[in-house]
Amino acid sequence: MVVDLQGYDEHALRDRVRQAAYDADLGAHREVHARMVARIQGWMLILGIVVALLATTVVVMISELLTRTDQMGGKAGNVVGLVVLVPLTLLLGVAFVKSMHQSLFGPATYRAVRLDLYDRGLVFAHNDEVRAVRYDTTVVHQEHVRHMLYGLLETKTTHDYTLLDVEGEQLRLQDYSQGGLPNAARWGAVIQESVTAAQLPAAVEELYRGEIVVFGALRLTTYEVGVGAKSVRWSQVHQIEVRHGNLCVYGGERRLMPISIPVRKVPNIHVFLTLAHRLLAENRRPGTRRPAPRPASRPAPTVPVATPDEFQVLLTMVMKDHAAAERLIAYERGKLPGADRATCVAKAVERLRRDRERQG
Repeated sequence: MVVDLQGYDEHALRDRVRQAAYDADLGAHREVHARMVARIQGWMLILGIVVALLATTVVVMISELLTRTDQMGGKAGNVVGLVVLVPLTLLLGVAFVKSMHQSLFGPATYRAVRLDLYDRGLVFAHNDEVRAVRYDTTVVHQEHVRHMLYGLLETKTTHDYTLLDVEGEQLRLQDYSQGGLPNAARWGAVIQESVTAAQLPAAVEELYRGEIVVFGALRLTTYEVGVGAKSVRWSQVHQIEVRHGNLCVYGGERRLMPISIPVRKVPNIHVFLTLAHRLLAENRRPGTRRPAPRPASRPAPTVPVATPDEFQVLLTMVMKDHAAAERLIAYERGKLPGADRATCVAKAVERLRRDRERQG
């Protein structure tokens, strides 16, 4: 584990985190997960051992110089050695004493790994970088790996999350064992629950409006779930679950598995699972009116394509805020990984128009 030699003052870092949360409008602060710098670090112990060895050598050489009565050449060698070692010992000794005093009696410092959770998002600080994420616009990919001993005994589970920040850039959050933050099971669950609560209503509205809701390679409609050329109607789905790191869709009484995809490739998987389980329950409910399946000849829904002036329309809708426009484009790109920029711009404009129509 690499430990930064320079810690970060608690109050200065907290001020930067608060400013980032205010700029992103994240709401009230809920909890914080941080990694502390050890007061006595490994390099300090090594420096102390070196100083002790040098001091011992200097004492031995002084003693030999004072007690030696043979040739003058031998004394001259001791004198030269002392001229070199004494200043070096003093220099390293002063550095060791200062570092120990600062560590034991100085202000508490945070390692530059800190995660603050808010009502509407989070702020992550690492090294000299502070980044904000909003739950309603981010895209989350998760990967949980169970480490087994001889395939029988689980030794640990590592947690790895990749999100989009408010600038549309990827942000990676890892657990303590990978050099990241402690309590990964806790903060990971809070992030997933908050993202689901923030994005589920819009996804439900799109779904029941007859649109295809896309989660990376996966797609959902009210009548089927599919990936690539494969699709299964809800009436044929037996169970949906996460198993051994894969999202599995079982179909039929024999529990065939026509769809299986790694969890890490499914963006916002908790939103997907919530929608999928709702649709599966509705399909099984007696007397539920199920939508008729699409005819085979029906063309796939068209994706809006931006006109040359579409980006200017988007800028106008966000009050000429280029950063906000780029965040909306990044959000659409996260939902449609294969789409080009023009398509993402058009989708962003369409989404803003629908939101404003709902607000009256």
